[in-house]
Amino acid sequence: MNKKIYLVTFLLTFICCNSNKNKDVDNKLIVTDSIKIQKNESIANNNFIKVDSINKEQNDLPIHGELNQIDLTKYYPKITDTIKDLRIIGSEKINLNPGNGILVSLLHNIGTFDQMVICTHNKDFDLIDNLYIGKATDFDNGKSHTIEYSIKNSNEIIFNQIDWAHVGEKIEPIKKEKLNVSINKKGQIQHKKIILNNANHYKTQ
Repeated sequence: MNKKIYLVTFLLTFICCNSNKNKDVDNKLIVTDSIKIQKNESIANNNFIKVDSINKEQNDLPIHGELNQIDLTKYYPKITDTIKDLRIIGSEKINLNPGNGILVSLLHNIGTFDQMVICTHNKDFDLIDNLYIGKATDFDNGKSHTIEYSIKNSNEIIFNQIDWAHVGEKIEPIKKEKLNVSINKKGQIQHKKIILNNANHYKTQ
């Protein structure tokens, strides 16, 4: 009789413990999922390039995707030597076709900012030329800088850059400039900067 009582007590204790463990596991899963959702929402609301979009698994060529120091030295020699604050480095394929197998990429240094350099390579992945585009930033000291690009044709790309600031109670653009970049069949980069001043007139640099 005592053995039966002991066995029943043991089983009830085991079931209760398992139930509490399952609740703990469920709670951990809920917390983990919640963190993932918050993280995803935070990334989705970020104006900068997504880290996943430069994941190597999504790119066919070794010069694209997230890059380590060996990749940088091999495919983008000396480009980041003067950049003091290196974070996540990756390269995005740009769908331009200047000819002669020239490859065009946008190198990103991503942190709480997105620092960009446009680069060209030959078919053997040797670096030909590069041009520093700028650094997109979130609001810092009341100002922000955004960079967006659009492809004009097979060998031209346009970068629109805007400085934003608080003007009274509103956030408004205080400076706009357009960088026209063209790439020839040798992979050489030419550029022309157009600035819109306060009088709404364009001037070229």
